[in-house]
Amino acid sequence: MMMLKLLLGLGLIWFILTFLLVIHEYGHACVMRRLGMRVDKIIIGTGPLLFATAQEEIRLLPFIGMAVSEDYAKASLRDRAIAAAAGPASSILLGLFLLLAYWIVPSWATVIAAKGSLLLAAINLIPLPPFDGFTVVEAFLAK
Repeated sequence: MMMLKLLLGLGLIWFILTFLLVIHEYGHACVMRRLGMRVDKIIIGTGPLLFATAQEEIRLLPFIGMAVSEDYAKASLRDRAIAAAAGPASSILLGLFLLLAYWIVPSWATVIAAKGSLLLAAINLIPLPPFDGFTVVEAFLAK
């Protein structure tokens, strides 16, 4: 019984991490599309491939993610900064929404997801490559 609870808990943590990355990367992708950039593929995780379509990949270890676009490299520095900031912005909005949900209906999974989403946004705003914060700071420094 203890092993089943452990496996269910690990499965839930995996699902939460994957969900947070999906929201973050689709935040990038939606803004990229609005700015006229074509999104070639969204990749969630690393390691062995679990699920794939023509435009999405979900891999076993949900520690990284990326929205791949050839148009991104050709875009202006301003548009790249806006697209880069969209991921952390969507993570912050999701984190705040989940904190509100936790306040209404307390649950350990909700508070972990909320804190995880806010932590994902904070880490991605670090102004070092390959994080999103680097692209945002780069646009400001170019001016």
